[in-house]
Amino acid sequence: MATKPLRASSTVGDTMAMLGRLDDAMLAYRLDLVISERLAEADPDNAKLRHSLYVSRQKIGELRMRQGDLDEALTAFREGLAVAENLAEADPHNADWQRSLSDSFNSIGEALMAQGKLGDALEYFHKGLAVSDRLAEAHPNHPDAQAGLATSHANIGLVLMLRGEAASARQSLREARLVVVRLKDQGTDVTSILELYEAALSKLEAVAMSLEEKDAGAAGDALQQARDLFAKIKELSPGDDAFLARLDAAIVNLRKTIAAEPDVADPTPSAD
Repeated sequence: MATKPLRASSTVGDTMAMLGRLDDAMLAYRLDLVISERLAEADPDNAKLRHSLYVSRQKIGELRMRQGDLDEALTAFREGLAVAENLAEADPHNADWQRSLSDSFNSIGEALMAQGKLGDALEYFHKGLAVSDRLAEAHPNHPDAQAGLATSHANIGLVLMLRGEAASARQSLREARLVVVRLKDQGTDVTSILELYEAALSKLEAVAMSLEEKDAGAAGDALQQARDLFAKIKELSPGDDAFLARLDAAIVNLRKTIAAEPDVADPTPSAD
């Protein structure tokens, strides 16, 4: 009986979030968290209930990110990480628990990146990559495992570009794109979305290359093309809205970095 309101409150929250009613979504997610906490306390050895607790905290963190409350988002993500770490340590062969651990590392990294704490963000992204890499190697034909690996590489590429490390960023983005290519070649029902991801990552690689070549104009053009492609992905895959919104925010910050970078010369001739 108790699991029904747990699912209902979470589903209501998801619906409200999709409709843009973020305050209502937060109320539903907080109710879901209360239920999850009580169920987990009543049956502490039940891993599925503890994972539900992780999911509840993760969703609150995601919503706080959308609301721009990065400190509260980090708090929720760190609380979720504590649960994910316990689950992954208790059952290291459970792919779902390991995937949640990687997601936690990436979520914290994304919040830190949004705060401009790029060194800390990179540390968490590398932790997420280590887990994703193990999962992808153990499950080479599992789409979720491969998608997680691509996300980890892409996150690292973005933060490296924000740090001005264009060459390393291009390598990470290339790794992300190659994972997407392999995933696409396996044949899935989301091939069209994967093709857009591949194209968008290719454009981000072009941004990094242009930064290496000190060509701000080309970097800006490629960045706009990448944003347009990610916007198409958002239309086709509303379930990825939270991740893509954060990715778009990172791209906006990258545009500011390009505009402010004194060492990147705009090739457009001066009117003088």
